[in-house]
Amino acid sequence: MLKGVVFVKLPVVPANSIPDGWMGLDIGPDSIKSFSESLDTTQTVNGPMGVFEFEKLAVGTESITQAGLMSSHFRQSNIPL
Repeated sequence: MLKGVVFVKLPVVPANSIPDGWMGLDIGPDSIKSFSESLDTTQTVNGPMGVFEFEKLAVGTESITQAGLMSSHFRQSNIPL
């Protein structure tokens, strides 16, 4: 799908303002904040947040992973780090 694509500059727009013909390929700062805040009360994160195979599109996935590891729910679990 995106093989061979070179990313020069990626715009960040609200999810409800993605221009026609464009695709949302990662979550932005507002979604990272919102999702991170909910991790203390959730038990499941289903899948990556973006096209994590590309470094510039992995920010959301990496941010939520880090937030999840720091969440009180994860720290109280029996999952060894």
